Amino acid sequence: MTLTGIAYAMSPVASAHPHVWVNYRLEFIFNAGRLTALHQRWIFDTNFSSMVLHDLVKNYRRGEPLTPQETVALRDNAFANLAHYAYFTHVWSGTHKANIGKARSFTAKVVDDALEYDFVTPLATPLDPHAQSITVGIWDDSYYVDVGPTMPVNAAVSLSGISGCRALTAKDHTHPLYFGAAFPYTVRISCS
Repeated sequence: MTLTGIAYAMSPVASAHPHVWVNYRLEFIFNAGRLTALHQRWIFDTNFSSMVLHDLVKNYRRGEPLTPQETVALRDNAFANLAHYAYFTHVWSGTHKANIGKARSFTAKVVDDALEYDFVTPLATPLDPHAQSITVGIWDDSYYVDVGPTMPVNAAVSLSGISGCRALTAKDHTHPLYFGAAFPYTVRISCS
């Protein structure tokens, strides 16, 4: 796969079914009682991982950690394109859709032949979960990339920096993917 192919694979396009699979873990980061960012960890399927490592990390040595230069190559040539799609991250406060800022703190590693991205997506404006519930979903609208939580789903989400709140993960039937063939998961944060 060429660099163009990787950019294509990581961007939403019309296609018949997923070609890339990602499992995620989310940590909701609160500051002064407001949601300010999402710490995301994405774990790619091994086939896609192999293609990306072959194309972008020319001298990758299986079983060895990525070098800082290899991580920069992954960030600049594969991950950076996701900014155009808000990193497949959808956030609502009540019914108002929130804006996602540019990701920061990107790192990458390979575990058991699966490429993992670790990064933080800040919210453009902090959200108060006491004022309205907050809903977050990670999905590719085109369904070229099948994104879902690690299993079990209740272990894929954690809250950091707030008490008295809970997270409920469930399939979201209001945002069907690929003509209703699949439904993404969303996490709803509610506070007492």
